[in-house]
Amino acid sequence: MQNIAKKHYIDSLTRLNNRLYFERILPELNNKHIAPFSIITIDLNNLKKINDTYSYEKANFFLKMTAEIIKKFSREQDIKARIDGDQFVILMPEVSKREAEQVAKEIIDYFKSNDLPTRLTAGIGVATANRSQYSLYELFRLAEERMYRNKIARDVSHKYKVFSSLEKILEEKAGETRAHARRIEFLSVRLARQLGLSLNQIDELKIAARFHDIGKIIIDDSILNKPGRLTNSEYEVVKTHAKIGYRIVKSIPVLAEVASLVLSHHERWDGKGYPGGLSRDEIPFLARIITIVDTYDVITHERPYKRAASIEFALREVNNCAGSQFDPFLVREFIQLIQKLYDL
Repeated sequence: MQNIAKKHYIDSLTRLNNRLYFERILPELNNKHIAPFSIITIDLNNLKKINDTYSYEKANFFLKMTAEIIKKFSREQDIKARIDGDQFVILMPEVSKREAEQVAKEIIDYFKSNDLPTRLTAGIGVATANRSQYSLYELFRLAEERMYRNKIARDVSHKYKVFSSLEKILEEKAGETRAHARRIEFLSVRLARQLGLSLNQIDELKIAARFHDIGKIIIDDSILNKPGRLTNSEYEVVKTHAKIGYRIVKSIPVLAEVASLVLSHHERWDGKGYPGGLSRDEIPFLARIITIVDTYDVITHERPYKRAASIEFALREVNNCAGSQFDPFLVREFIQLIQKLYDL
């Protein structure tokens, strides 16, 4: 009878725990008040496409392979379950944020480094808390939200395709906008890694960098591509892009945090920016990164109204604005990054 009950909680394909076991064990663990507690959620990308293109057996092979990867990089005492067709969860009692992120990174790196028969990736979300902060139910929802953001950040989410279409329209309106956004994404992520930011922060930064100017989609082409100086009234129109972009990005609920970065990427350290006149630590930390990288990229690339300047000139301009337009700490870190990248 005990063996029958145990079988009831095992996923027959992967031999991990199943959804039924997960739903039974989560309230038990929640009542034990273990701290810290980490949860990793993993969702396979393209599994339906693999199933449709290749075979049911091939999709099952990848599910079993993912289960083995999860077992390889997690501890024996961690609770590992397949909770949906292509979704897995790892419950990690007494595991810190740093330790959980390391496990997540190892799983991501394993997917990247192995020569799989077909392109298979995974969205991954990590959440850690002391029990006074969250119930395990809330912690699981937070990990899931971060997993969906990770999928959007890596261009593998169906929901991302909406933004991809908007990006294409904006590129047609304003020429180099997509290239500009991708350059900002690249440098922002490099700076984030230099600063040791979390996987979730890097995902938020990727999405915000890519879509920071998406609000310009409704601004008239004649203003966006004007070769001369904007009038005051034209500049006021351009400034509306931060609020418009905020509303567009916030239309996807899991991107609420990212929307605040889009809203704030023209705020200034001294409080003279827009749209909210925020200053210093009132400005979201990740938005402060985008502000610096955005300015640097504008200076070093040609626009309808200006020629491109040298990297050295751009770094001097950024440094001169430390403490007025930009966070002085981030300016120092950014200059170090560019100097390393270009061996200056």
